[in-house]
Amino acid sequence: MQSFLAGTLTLAAAAVIARLLGVVPKVVLPRTVGMDVLGLYQLAYPVLVFLATVARFGMHVAVSGRVAEAMAAGRPEAVPRLIRAALGFSLSVAVLLALGLAGLAPVLAARIYLDPRLAWPLWGLAPAVPIIAAATIFRALFQGLGDMRPPAVGAVVETVVRVALALVLSAAFLPYGAEAAAFGLAVSIALGEIAGLGPLLWRLRLTPLGRRPKRPARPPERPAGRPERPANGPPADGSAFFHLWRIAYPVGLSGLVGALAYALEPGFVAHSFRAAGMEPEAASRAYGMLSGLAIFVLYFPTTLTYSLSTSLIPAISALREQKKPAAIHRRLDQSARMTALIAFPTAAFVFLFAEPLSGLLFGAEDVAPLLSVLAPFAPFLYFQGPLGAALQGLGWMRLTFWHTVAGATAKLLLIAALARQPELGVLGVAWALNGSLALVTLLHAGQLRRRIGWGPKGRDLVPALLAAGAAFLIARAFLYPALAGLGAPAAFLAASFGGFVLYGAFLWPSGGVGPDDVRRLAAAFTGRKAG
Repeated sequence: MQSFLAGTLTLAAAAVIARLLGVVPKVVLPRTVGMDVLGLYQLAYPVLVFLATVARFGMHVAVSGRVAEAMAAGRPEAVPRLIRAALGFSLSVAVLLALGLAGLAPVLAARIYLDPRLAWPLWGLAPAVPIIAAATIFRALFQGLGDMRPPAVGAVVETVVRVALALVLSAAFLPYGAEAAAFGLAVSIALGEIAGLGPLLWRLRLTPLGRRPKRPARPPERPAGRPERPANGPPADGSAFFHLWRIAYPVGLSGLVGALAYALEPGFVAHSFRAAGMEPEAASRAYGMLSGLAIFVLYFPTTLTYSLSTSLIPAISALREQKKPAAIHRRLDQSARMTALIAFPTAAFVFLFAEPLSGLLFGAEDVAPLLSVLAPFAPFLYFQGPLGAALQGLGWMRLTFWHTVAGATAKLLLIAALARQPELGVLGVAWALNGSLALVTLLHAGQLRRRIGWGPKGRDLVPALLAAGAAFLIARAFLYPALAGLGAPAAFLAASFGGFVLYGAFLWPSGGVGPDDVRRLAAAFTGRKAG
């Protein structure tokens, strides 16, 4: 079993590699197949997120937590029953949803999203639903076991295959129209997920859990009456589902609300843009710039915070099971510190370098205003995942559900109010997203403070904030103009590198990073216990 920090770093490294590979289609596709194709794909993609969320319905979180509890209690024999129950539920629901999407795609495209061309990418996404459902359960199994390496390898394999096929299939189908090229992009998701399952299944076969246990010659006798129930596991296969369901139900509801709002968002945007006088093709291009490019840039660091959140759920769950409140506070302090080190430099960099960044990456400086609006609120996004994971690990999944309901409702109402204004247009959608992120994150933080007396401490946040602000102000105001003679791309890259170097240099004297942090990182990489 890996330590908490080592597991987080393993997932984070794989997530960064996968996200870096994911940059390739974002950079290439606008230049090859065009923004209209990317916009059609981005309009359809939220439907896949919604259906995948329904299919797993929180089972991935339940599996991770229950497996961690079973292993901590010395009951590994309970794990196969949990996995069978989770897979049976998720795959059954996923197949029905995939068939429903295939049949209803033309209706959804024409009535909800106001663009009949969307039927093609919706058809391409349908096969991915059951594959994603199965892959999610297997990833959660290894996370609960504390072995983050198989999910990390699987994520990299999935991304490599998906990115390669996205570029090939979209270009191959482009002669048949933008909708056909978007169909090619959608199909690449299912094929990538199949490839990513390979490392998980291969590693599972090498573990005791992947081998069929020998059946005893004679079952042990039990006294008459109610069957004995172990303290930390399900008594039988049938009740394994309900053992999982107690965690999965509130988590699934919370995720369902967020995913439903995400799936409805393109419809709200389409109707609001039409009210503002925008044609469907222009609407798809505008939404493609926001969802496919601007949000992609700001969501890049969530590869790190998501890895932190994924490791945090079983870690907090195990500490809660062991009744160690002081250790929970220390783990949350560590998580807040790690998140701050990521959140503040990202927000400062994107806000101050929005125009050269969008020009270099996408060849479209129209993305810069969107980045400038979104960047100041990005830290709310980065803190939201770990704070929500803490609530889930502590068993307060219903709180995350109601917080998500509030955020999703606020976002849709703000989209309907702002995006229909011609002077705002797609910027109104960006402001709606900002409001939703801030609301949910503040609700998470407020409940943690009220219930366990924990909150992010100034000593964990302020040094990173000051170091990031100072470093990137210097880089933008002095380094970038001084290097202008190198040409815009070279000046941007050199000034950006200089900004991150300055940020690292400022962290040590400001207290953002200290000797203890270095020792923990070294221990995580070497596998030794930190002193």
